[in-house]
Amino acid sequence: MKHLCGVFMLVVVIQMSLGKETTNTASMLQCIQGFKVNDVSNFTDQNCGLHETTCETQLVKNGDLLVMYKRCKEAEACKNNAKNNDAICYGPTSKINKVQVCHFCCTTDFCNTLETIPEAPSSVPANTLEGSA
Repeated sequence: MKHLCGVFMLVVVIQMSLGKETTNTASMLQCIQGFKVNDVSNFTDQNCGLHETTCETQLVKNGDLLVMYKRCKEAEACKNNAKNNDAICYGPTSKINKVQVCHFCCTTDFCNTLETIPEAPSSVPANTLEGSA
């Protein structure tokens, strides 16, 4: 009998947790997700996970080829990626090699709409945000 009560309590706790997750999804961030290679794209809307509070756009330009990735991202991970923009996106080596890898972060629903690499700001901020320069 004690074992059955324990199992019942566990089921109730799990159901309560699942219920809380479902009620929170309405307030979770939504981002564009997918990829684009030159003119061919596959984008969908995505409900981000609980810890994914940022939308990220990654643009990779290699000569005339432009590859774009859009996704939900944890804020710290996106910020860390964007910190490298001054070197791998706007740096002299990226210009000489004609290869740029750029990351941009934003924090509102479906904000990751950037499709081209913007001009290098005079001072590239460590947490490059879409729409700010």
